[in-house]
Amino acid sequence: MGNKQIIGVSCGAVALCSASLYRYVFYRNRSRLSEKLLTPSTHSEDFYSKRREASRKMEDLPQEKMHIRSARGQRLDGYYYPAGDHPGKKVCYMVHGYRGNHTSNAGPYVRYYLDQGIDVFSEDHVACGTSEGRFIGYDYFESADCLQWIEFLRSYCGSDVEIILHGFSLGGATVLKICDQCPDNVKLIVSDSGFASAEDVIVPNLRPLQKWLDLMNRIIAGYRLKDTDVRPHVTNTLLPILFMHGTEDETVPLSQAEELYSICSSPDKHLFTVFGARHVEAEYIDPDGYYGILDEYIEKHLGN
Repeated sequence: MGNKQIIGVSCGAVALCSASLYRYVFYRNRSRLSEKLLTPSTHSEDFYSKRREASRKMEDLPQEKMHIRSARGQRLDGYYYPAGDHPGKKVCYMVHGYRGNHTSNAGPYVRYYLDQGIDVFSEDHVACGTSEGRFIGYDYFESADCLQWIEFLRSYCGSDVEIILHGFSLGGATVLKICDQCPDNVKLIVSDSGFASAEDVIVPNLRPLQKWLDLMNRIIAGYRLKDTDVRPHVTNTLLPILFMHGTEDETVPLSQAEELYSICSSPDKHLFTVFGARHVEAEYIDPDGYYGILDEYIEKHLGN
């Protein structure tokens, strides 16, 4: 094989690997091989088992399925769980994480809110669950969609509805991305394991590779990784914000939550950390502490 052939084969292999990695990170559907090779189990089997059971129980609750059309033209599906016989005036909008759906993160928390008389709304992000779309937005698409859903809730529940935004991981970043854009109906934001930007979590230690993925994403999906940065928003908000994070989070290191907390302009903010907790494990490891701080902030800002 000549040098030109070797170079050609090498370039082809690099292009194929890059395309496969891009699909793994940004596309709705992954190849079975990449899923098997690149997706580690980061939690205990007990954690996953309890999440699956909570998700199943949430699916069985009385609910109403809803739809909106995103600004990009995709149909997005949402699910409304009333605490009473009809929509109330207090709603917790739960915002799921990367590649999740409306029950994957909300399941363990839905009964907590319903028992307090707070309705729960949860949706399938673009390219997740039953919603349409091909590309994950790492909060870029999701934050715009979240604002649309808030307007939908204002129409559905009434203009005087009071809303809690409770997001997890990518969802935690999403609610921070809009913390300076929400209508007055939003009374409290909870960011559980939210990242500062996609640049901080997508191969951050391999900058040349990240730059290549960023270029591909700009061409294919239409946004840059820097467009997902939540820092400019948390420095420009007055909303109460709870940052929830585990000390052993390897997916989104605690240092990101500490940075966001330090630069947050909210006059009422709190960083709740749980020793030994991994990604979105704070409630699993310390439920009493987690719900205790939630009780305090809900009582303070929603009078519940």
